[in-house]
Amino acid sequence: MLSTLSTQNLSDDLKNKNNEILERRGSIPRPISQTLEEPRTRKRAGGHSRGNAMRAIAKINYDIFNNGACNIVNQVEEMDEDDEYYTNYSINPWWNEYFDDIEAFAGLNMDRLRTKILGYVHWDRDEGLSELMDDYIDHIVLRVDNQSIAK
Repeated sequence: MLSTLSTQNLSDDLKNKNNEILERRGSIPRPISQTLEEPRTRKRAGGHSRGNAMRAIAKINYDIFNNGACNIVNQVEEMDEDDEYYTNYSINPWWNEYFDDIEAFAGLNMDRLRTKILGYVHWDRDEGLSELMDDYIDHIVLRVDNQSIAK
């Protein structure tokens, strides 16, 4: 059985090796609070590609229908001046680039989609979100297909 001291040494050794690997790759570990709060930025080659739009709509669709959009929508419970609790719903800034990729590639109304997603989480009802997502997915796939045929 390992003593507490040797277990701590193993843990420190693993942390040091991990940091060495990250430094060699040019990556610097950040505290979890920073990775959750900062919006991400992706490097793009050649602007808004069809791959980014396909990836974006797939991620949004997955989060909506497998996670209940809990990653897309921030829910903050607050109290008003009458000491009544209410929940404030907003789109997580981390997802804005996905919405922007779709809008730039396909010209679709992302404000409409954002509103439907917020309503889906707030009221726990579909209210046409499934049909809208189906239409947007079809539109993007057909646009990608048309671009592929034109080449």
